[in-house]
Amino acid sequence: MEIVVGSKHLQSSIFTALDVSGQEHLVIVTKASWQVPQAGQRPRPVPPDPLHDADLHVGEPGLSAMLYGSDYVRFKPRCDVLFNASAHAPEGKPVRELLVGWQVGELRKGLRATGPRVWHKQAGEFNLSEAEPFTTCPLHYGMALGGCRDYQKGNETLSEALLTNPVGSGWAGRHTLDQLHLQPAPGWKRTPSPSVTPMPTTQSRFPPSVGTGNHARIMWEPMTATGKKTSSPFCRKISTSNSTNARL
Repeated sequence: MEIVVGSKHLQSSIFTALDVSGQEHLVIVTKASWQVPQAGQRPRPVPPDPLHDADLHVGEPGLSAMLYGSDYVRFKPRCDVLFNASAHAPEGKPVRELLVGWQVGELRKGLRATGPRVWHKQAGEFNLSEAEPFTTCPLHYGMALGGCRDYQKGNETLSEALLTNPVGSGWAGRHTLDQLHLQPAPGWKRTPSPSVTPMPTTQSRFPPSVGTGNHARIMWEPMTATGKKTSSPFCRKISTSNSTNARL
């Protein structure tokens, strides 16, 4: 079957997809792009991005932050709002910290970007090095608090992850805390920035990962319709402890 598109502002395609009952569906995908208008202006179409048949990531697929999701899905409940940007120091002069904020309609977010930092362990406590100067900081979940680490238990290689952001940085669990020394810390802070431990006493006490960008459809801790977290079949349960303190 062929689909004919009469507009130069649209990218379109067709494919078949199965639902949970095994029923086959014919799906038409249409994609368009518009420039974000200034106040009082109308949105104007721009050449559409190509259709993506797989999720696009910053690095290795499934192990790094996702930039764009696949366009070939059977159903999307509403229009995608994709965020892919970087924070830039004013006038290109290096800074150690930078307040970042943005708003699209009623959606508004803000955070504090920092230069590269590492964890230092001394006398049983973890502390952060001074942030290095930077001029540009990418704003994706790979820079946010999180991560997934492997450890050995007998002859087995096991993993533990921060399920709210398994592709982030600067986190370790009970079995992998010794790996955190001299490892990169998160590149963002919440505003205002709280004191946290890299390994909290309970998962609920760990502050949520502050980030922007897109969530992968697998591996991330799923949310119910009420906004409550549920367990994920793709990552092992996070181990927790209260033996070490650190400050972000």
